Amino acid sequence: MTAALHTDALWLTLAVACCLAATGEAAPAVRVIFDTDIMGDVDDVGAVAVLHALADRGEAEILAMGVSAKHPACVPCLDALNTYFGRADIPIGVVKGKGFLKRSRYSQQVADEFPHDLTSAADAPDAASLYRKVLASQPDGGVVFISVGQLTNFRNLLRTQGDAASPLGGPELVRRKVKLWVCMGGRFPKGREANLVHDGPAAAHAIAQWPTPIVFSGWEIGARVLTGGRDGTVRLFDLAGGELLETLMGHSSWVQAVRFLGDGPTEALTAGSDGRILRWDLASGAVTAEMEQGEAVRALAVSADAGLACAAGSSGTVVIWDLADGSRLQDLTGHRASVTGLAITGDGRHVVSASADTSLLVWALPGR
Repeated sequence: MTAALHTDALWLTLAVACCLAATGEAAPAVRVIFDTDIMGDVDDVGAVAVLHALADRGEAEILAMGVSAKHPACVPCLDALNTYFGRADIPIGVVKGKGFLKRSRYSQQVADEFPHDLTSAADAPDAASLYRKVLASQPDGGVVFISVGQLTNFRNLLRTQGDAASPLGGPELVRRKVKLWVCMGGRFPKGREANLVHDGPAAAHAIAQWPTPIVFSGWEIGARVLTGGRDGTVRLFDLAGGELLETLMGHSSWVQAVRFLGDGPTEALTAGSDGRILRWDLASGAVTAEMEQGEAVRALAVSADAGLACAAGSSGTVVIWDLADGSRLQDLTGHRASVTGLAITGDGRHVVSASADTSLLVWALPGR
């Protein structure tokens, strides 16, 4: 089965933070303070890994991390992960006083099996105090906060008074030093979501009183999955409710590639062994356009902003399609075997193709 997940909220959180805070190819690393509950779902571990990968690429500088949960193994777990990724010296703070607590299936095991320095939450300083110290040392407007948990530490930071680190109170210190807060939280246009509900008063205070821009990455992002099957059927699922929303019939054989169009998602492209590329209106379940590739399609890539789709398959030829009128713009030849993967670069100027001939080729998109 082929599946397309509409951008996962966690990775979007990190990507948005870096993309909005930095501009230009030679932009300096984004200075990040990362706040996590690293206790329930294991997605926080993935977030830590991605953040370290961005730091390895020179795209992010990790200034500090904070834990917003009360599980005793959270701090050692986070310290072990930082040590594993070669940054054992990242300062870690933790919420002091009241905070959210639940069972963790992994944090204690990670702490037990991997080396680290912090043996318990008691060894870590108060997160709000740590954030003040770090912010005071940074240039004005130079820090991006990323949160993937409860907002207790943010509320506590806003309630702080001037101290040895800075004479400024919490709100003024944030206003001066923080460029952006990217929050994985909420459910839009409405609904309950764990990161804002588990400490609701803290979330309400932090969001209402935060003095710089906030970008929310909500639960609904990544909630829908599109799949293609060997029977030619395309299915749209809602992960949150485990519900089959739509069954789309149009292909005559195995659907091997599916892609959402845009951010809705309200449209999709599907392709497969029948050599046809179909454009769907997901609300009505109707095919709104059809393009004939002329061979089995195994890979699709879409740039909705540029209005282009790239498709490739058994012959190794990459075909560029104009989504506006369905015209075939260009055939790109160079692979000696079937193409198994396609991706359009973040700047929308190139498409990268991977082939069974073991090669990766980078192609300039027309008019880019």
